[in-house]
Amino acid sequence: MGVALAAAALAGTALGATRSQILSAQALEYGLLAGLLALGLTAAWYVITQIFSFNWLPDWPVVLMTLGGGALLTLGLWIADSLPVLAARPARALRQL
Repeated sequence: MGVALAAAALAGTALGATRSQILSAQALEYGLLAGLLALGLTAAWYVITQIFSFNWLPDWPVVLMTLGGGALLTLGLWIADSLPVLAARPARALRQL
């Protein structure tokens, strides 16, 4: 896990943030990243259809399976990374950083 994420999670716990507040903040972060992905998809559509005058013909099953697999992998790694930090006492975990 990144040191910045661990420090932020532990600092929030030490300052009175609950586990659900920390997880909500992380979920918001991943939601913003998903928004950036949607913005990139929109930009790709614009370039392909408006600038190059090509047809927009993505292979949707492949695109959706790739996005879904990536989302599940990211979610699994996020949970696996977050739970040990959230379960630790703040002082003990900060000493290990």
